[in-house]
Amino acid sequence: MPSLLAFDLDGTLVQSETLKAVSYGWAAQQLRPDLPAERVATAYGPLVGNSRETISRTLLEQFGLREAALAHDPDQEPWRTYVGLRLERYRAMLADGDLLRRHTHPEALALARHARRFARHVALVTTSERWAADAILNALGLQGRFDTVVTADDVPEVKPDPAGYRLALARLSTDGPDAVALEDSPAGVRAALRAGLRVFAVPTQYTRGPIGAMVEAGELAAASVLAPADLATTVRPLLSASVTRPAP
Repeated sequence: MPSLLAFDLDGTLVQSETLKAVSYGWAAQQLRPDLPAERVATAYGPLVGNSRETISRTLLEQFGLREAALAHDPDQEPWRTYVGLRLERYRAMLADGDLLRRHTHPEALALARHARRFARHVALVTTSERWAADAILNALGLQGRFDTVVTADDVPEVKPDPAGYRLALARLSTDGPDAVALEDSPAGVRAALRAGLRVFAVPTQYTRGPIGAMVEAGELAAASVLAPADLATTVRPLLSASVTRPAP
């Protein structure tokens, strides 16, 4: 039995990356009404799993939004202006419980609800802030399902930095070799690997290409990439195999 099964939140348990993509597109269109929001939402895909600042700075540069952001608020850094606009839309989305429940990943959600049957500890490690994580967990009925929840508020750096996973391990007094993480993005996979965890990747429409590139580059084993349906049919034996050790 693994000592820890750690879940990512956005993109793994809930399709919040779709909602984030919409919010980034909406905010960009507030700054540049001529810019199709769908273009920005598509460009968000390769950035999934990175910090809010990294994503915002990249999209500002890619779509030439810096001057528009300065014109909107000359007293604030452009990326912060963009984030502020984007959060207006995203907070409204997270306040809609029905919307969140329509955007779950059912197989991963079922696994999280029953994870204590085959892991000694269960954790959530997310780049989201506490308010966003709480909104999602409340809407999905997952509050109390995790032995520890690590958010962006708890660590100095978010994924791909391993700080979040290291904190979860420390809080639960366990170590990486006996721990397993479930992630959807390259940033999350790299964070877990750097913390010494075994990782299973369940890529989304946004991360399928980048996760495939990690496999091609030898960063991630092909057997560690699962389709959502595999969570229901094969993840338990895979988890057991991941912590099997040869006899001394």
